[in-house]
Formats: sequence, C-alpha cells, structure tokens
Amino acid sequence: MPAYILLNPLMPTSIADELESFLHVLVYGCIRHVRSSLESIEEIQEFIHAYFAGGSYDPKYKQASCPVAKRESVVVGQTLTFTTRPVVFSTPDGKITKEHPLNKLIAKLLAVFHSRYVVHAWDTAPTESSSPPSQMSPATPTTELPTIWETGLKAPEATFGEAPDCQTETAPQLAEPTPEQRKNVVALQSHLLIAHILHSYFASGEHQWPKEDVVPDLQAESSTKKPPRRPSAAAGTLKHGVVLIPQADDPEDVPMPDAEENDKLEGGSARTFSQPHPRTS
Repeated sequence: MPAYILLNPLMPTSIADELESFLHVLVYGCIRHVRSSLESIEEIQEFIHAYFAGGSYDPKYKQASCPVAKRESVVVGQTLTFTTRPVVFSTPDGKITKEHPLNKLIAKLLAVFHSRYVVHAWDTAPTESSSPPSQMSPATPTTELPTIWETGLKAPEATFGEAPDCQTETAPQLAEPTPEQRKNVVALQSHLLIAHILHSYFASGEHQWPKEDVVPDLQAESSTKKPPRRPSAAAGTLKHGVVLIPQADDPEDVPMPDAEENDKLEGGSARTFSQPHPRTS
C-alpha cells in the first residue's frame, strides 16, 4: 500500500497511489529473490517487517500508520534504507556493487514518488500571518526568585574559556519543491511517466541486466513454517462414526467438511435455514 494512503487514510485512491503500490511490490520481490546488502535471513525478515508491517499507531485515524522503513525511504528521503543503511542489490555472485540496474531503477522511482510528499508538505504547511501580533496584557507581577547567576554560579567563560564560533541558524524545516518535483507530481496523474521509466530499463537496451540474477527465495520457509501437530495419546479414543480430518501441509489449505457431511457426523441430516426443524407436540 502506498505511504500516502497510509498517512492519509480518508483520501480517495488515485493513479499515483496505484503506481507507488507497484514500486513497493517491486521492492518486496527484489528483497526476496535478488542478492543484496541484506546478507542474512534475519536481516531480510526484519526489513520486510519494518517496510511492510512496522507501523506505529495513529490516534487521529485510530489505525496503524505508515511503516517506518517505507516512510524513511519514500516520504522523508528517497533512498531504500534499513536502519539508516542503504539497501544495495548485488550481482549473482554476491558482490555488493551499485552496478545492478535495480539500484538505479528503484532510486529513480523513489525520487519521483518522493516529489509528491515534498510538494504536499510545502503546500499544506501553515503560513505566517501577515497581521501584527496581538498585544498581550502584561503578566501579573510575582515574587521574583534569584537567577542562577545571582546565586553565585560562574559564567561558562570562567571555566571553559571563550565560546567558539559555531552555526547558530537553524536548518529549514521544509525545503521548497524544485520545478522538476512539481512536474513529477503532475506527471503522476497518469501512467505515462512510470511507463517510460520502466520501458527505458527493461526494453530499450540501455541497461545490461545480469543473467540469472534471480535466486531462490532468500527468506527460508523453514524459519516460518510450523512443525505438524501430532495426535496426543491422551486425547482418548474417537467416537464411532467420526472421521479424522487429514493434516494440511499448508496452513491456508485446511480441509473443511461441508455442511451436509458435518451434519451427518453429528447424527442428523443437512437442512437449510429455510427448512426449520418440525415442531413436536
């Protein structure tokens, strides 16, 4: 799901949201099937959780917000990162370089979608009022306490010497969008820009893709699959006529008896809601 909808759940889904969703699906597939700077299974699993499920609770909307790694990669910044470290996809031999076209492709897509958040933050930021500040009534005088200097505390210069020259101006909280970023936002109203970017990387011949760069799933299934449950001897003997349901290999593929078979096992016959049990006098 795009970060914009996760941060603004009341907004309708747009073409830009659908295109950003494709980017996150691309990231998910690459993390699991292309070697990268995430070397261990634990790193891969933690990244997937931080990027797709590690969201904080937003009291305003009473639901989970955008996951941390996704927010840092596309909203705050425009680089695929995990705990401040950049995620770099490597060649099939495992050599960590930036030569794999995936690195440039994902970086370009992140930059395009990051434009949307820069423009949105700038355009929705509160502006300073042009009217003069209202005159505040003077505060009621109170009993003044001595300052820390009046209590005898020495000035810092007496202990540490003269203060060094340093940067005193605060960094701007928001950066004004560039003309290119505003053009990106307008272009995201259709599929054309992203289609051109994907074509330039996949079909134009401008980029050399490594052969056999797709590897088996790097997130081992054995680390997530639970061992099959074995019937306990303490469970007792089965009732006459009850058939055991076979153990499913896949937790999502659990065999369920239909209503008629289940009713027969209980000693009755299948009925629908429109056929109530006859009353007995």
